[in-house]
Amino acid sequence: MYYPLDLASAMPVLALVGSTSHPRAVLDACAAPGGKFLVMAGVFLSDSLPATKLVAIENDAFRLSRLKQNLRLYLPKFLSKRVVVLRGDASRILGRAPDPFDAILVDAPCSSERERLLRGLGRQKDEPWREEKAKANSRRQVSLLRSALENAIGTVVYATCALSHIENDAVVQETSLPKRCLLHFFFNPMSV
Repeated sequence: MYYPLDLASAMPVLALVGSTSHPRAVLDACAAPGGKFLVMAGVFLSDSLPATKLVAIENDAFRLSRLKQNLRLYLPKFLSKRVVVLRGDASRILGRAPDPFDAILVDAPCSSERERLLRGLGRQKDEPWREEKAKANSRRQVSLLRSALENAIGTVVYATCALSHIENDAVVQETSLPKRCLLHFFFNPMSV
């Protein structure tokens, strides 16, 4: 059994993996539906890294149920004891985290213009882009990214599949980066 995931979706995880060696704790701050989390589990939960703990956070109840279902289907049971799945807003949960994470992935909720455009093509109807929605997403993304940076002692990877600079460059520019963190920015229009 395999989980279908395109290369563009896997790239943020590959960057996280490539910049993190022997992590103690790794977080996926917006984990559903779980494809990227499964890639992280495949790397970080190997026998050579027995102490690594993976944490997945998802705010939306429906998406959380999809995440849990995918983990049941694709994650071997013996590895599931090293995985923690939490429901809630990662920016709030991270504010209460007792220990920092060695690596954090923030594949932030965004307006997903590529996905909307493809759906619109199938119906022969374009869904209009709304700047207000992009700005609302941007505020949420800044909150998530700041929380991740405050709770990381290693790498933070920020990724979106938005096409607008409002949800990409502007978010990164608005976020103050602590010197101890390394930020990778991915413009990921292929992610779904």
